[in-house]
Amino acid sequence: MSDILSEAYNQFLDYERPLEPNDPRRVPLAEMGVWGTGVSCMKLLGTSIEMRGAQGPVHQLFTGFRGSGKSTELKLLAKNLTGKGYEVIYVDCAEYLNLTEPTSITQVLMAMAAGVDRHLEGARLSRNRGL
Repeated sequence: MSDILSEAYNQFLDYERPLEPNDPRRVPLAEMGVWGTGVSCMKLLGTSIEMRGAQGPVHQLFTGFRGSGKSTELKLLAKNLTGKGYEVIYVDCAEYLNLTEPTSITQVLMAMAAGVDRHLEGARLSRNRGL
């Protein structure tokens, strides 16, 4: 019994690192009815993006407690949209900000700009290499 408990405990030691969409530890809580209506908020967000199409940007606010699965769900949404031909830029602001200190909206916007710049630079380098 202690081996099972030890394994379960150690699975969650790195709870701040988002799971990848295909990680077997991911539990689809929305689909199980744990997060409200049984409809995934990522499905709703994805639908609003697809319905808007090329008409313009979609603005959504997606919040939650630290470690609640926001990044994991957003990575799944990014994978689904990429599979449908969308260009997705995923910016992890934690790579640019010290999240243990208060952050201003200006700092968040600058972190997002840096992440978009990194993405675009990577795309430019890939095109130049013929990848």
